Amino acid sequence: MLVVVNPSGKDASFAYDGKLGDVIYQNGKDFTLEDGVFTIPGATAVFVKEER
Repeated sequence: MLVVVNPSGKDASFAYDGKLGDVIYQNGKDFTLEDGVFTIPGATAVFVKEER
């Protein structure tokens, strides 16, 4: 499981090369995963199942 919490008021990004499955929990806006970069908006938390 991938857990990402961004308590700041600004978007945050990091490199991520895994495969994501279903979102288990989300509070806030939608995250994106494009070209190996995971971006989460400010004031957002997400728990996502990772695929193997």
